[in-house]
Parts: sequence; C-alpha cells; structure tokens
Amino acid sequence: MNKLNLSKNLYNKTFALLLCSIIVGSCSNIPVVTPASPSGIPSDLQDQLDKTSNSNNTSANNALIQSKFIYGQLVGGWNMINPIDVQAYHDTKTKLLPPMFIVANALSVGSINADKKSLTDDFRELYFNSLTQMFRGINNNLTLYQAYLENSQIINSTASSDSTGFPYTTEAIKTLANIFSATQDVELFSAQLGSFVNVSTSDETQKILDGIKNQQTIIINGILNFTTQNKITKSQAKDSYFIIVQSLTNANLLNTLGNLAISIFGKDNVAFNQSQLTPDQSNPNQVVMVIQEDDNTYRLINV
Repeated sequence: MNKLNLSKNLYNKTFALLLCSIIVGSCSNIPVVTPASPSGIPSDLQDQLDKTSNSNNTSANNALIQSKFIYGQLVGGWNMINPIDVQAYHDTKTKLLPPMFIVANALSVGSINADKKSLTDDFRELYFNSLTQMFRGINNNLTLYQAYLENSQIINSTASSDSTGFPYTTEAIKTLANIFSATQDVELFSAQLGSFVNVSTSDETQKILDGIKNQQTIIINGILNFTTQNKITKSQAKDSYFIIVQSLTNANLLNTLGNLAISIFGKDNVAFNQSQLTPDQSNPNQVVMVIQEDDNTYRLINV
C-alpha cells in the first residue's frame, strides 16, 4: 500500500514538472512588447524638414535681392515729371513684379520662424517703399497737369499755341493718358502682391486701390472736362479715349468712360447692354458697355 502511494506521489510530481515545462516553453515564444516611443518626428526627418524651410527662405532672399536691385533701377524713373516716365512704370509690371511675386509666394508657406519674419519685414518695407515712390511720381505729374487742365483761367482762355484753345493741348492730353497707363501698372502691382496676407492686410490693400481709383478718376474727368468745353479736337479726344479704354479694368470708371465716349461718338452710339447697338453675341450678359466707334466697329467692354 505504501509502495502504491509512493508511486502516485512520484507520478503527480512528474506530471507537475512536465506541465511547468510546457508552460515555460510556451511563454518563451510570446513576443516581447516594448513600451511605445514618445510621439514626434524623428530627428533625422526633422533635419530634412528644416532643410526645406531653409532652402525656401534662401529662394525668397535671392529673389528679394534681385527685387532691390531692380527697385534701384526704377525709382528714378518713377519720380520723373513732365513727362512721366511710362517705361519705368511698365517695367514695374514686367521686371519688378515677377521677383517680388516669388518672394511673396515663398513667404506664404510654412510656419513663421525668425528668418522668415526678418525676410517678411524686409519685403514689406520694399513693397511699401515702391508704392510710395510710384504714388509720389504719379501725384506730382497730376498736380502739374491739374494746374493747367483744371484751372478756370486756362480753360476759358483763348490764348493758344495751337487751334484747340489750350497751349500744347495735344501733348498735355497724351501725357494724361500716359499717367493713366502708369496707374494701371501700379494697380496690377498692388493687387497681385496685396493678395498675399503676409505682404499686406486686406484693409491696407483696399486703401491703396482706392488711391489708384482717385487718380484714375481725376485723369478721365480732366479729359472729359476739356472734351465738353470743346478745348480739344475730336482727334485728340479719340487718342485719349483709345489709350484709356484699352487698359480699363475698374468697373467704377464705366460711367465716366461712358460720358467721354458719348462726347466723342454721340449719345446714340454708347449703350449699356442695349442690343440695338451690338451685333449678335453668344453671351451678351457678359458685356457691360457697347460703344459704336464707327459704322462697322463696335467695342464690347467687359470689366
């Protein structure tokens, strides 16, 4: 009997040892789970991201240096008077705007850091300095010609060096049209760069565009004044009209332009969306003004 109990105890111990062995073996095959690493971008990836930011800032800085160089070339032309330097303002659109647009575009992406803030401040200074110089040049030319075109003694004077009743009328009217062309170049410059919020706030941009609108209205009203006073010939008025109408982009000037067109072509030949003055159109609702310039020529204006 004792021998049987001893065999059972030995069996039970052997079974227990075997079971533990199986459990331990199974546990050894369970993969070890390590703690999760802290959230964040690995340092080597962050280095590459920093490099892209630095490269973008370098691109902006290179374009800014180019912009400053072109600014130095144009600032003298902007301030020329009698006559206005039309080419300098045209070069603003073709030469200065492209690199400054690159700067504004580069600075518009990514987070703000010390380098980007410095570049942005530098760029805003150049942007507003450019506008200041261009506005000054246009205003000085307008002031000079207002002294002639809006002075009642001049308007009512019969003394003249030509047949129009105003000394050098032809050159004066053409110069006003050139000033208008300059305002269009400034308007494009301001509108495109001002669309970047890091360059100019919406309030700042609107004030600039309002200033340009004031200048444009002065010019058109000056030409209209001489037209209604019969101080310029039809040919001179047409020269001014064609320069202005080809560069018109401001819908607020349509009424004054319409009055100028009426004084040149007659009331019956200027209309707003009147089908009797226009040939067949695929989409007439897009046309805001129709001017019949001669028997076979209609100008359809869509601003």
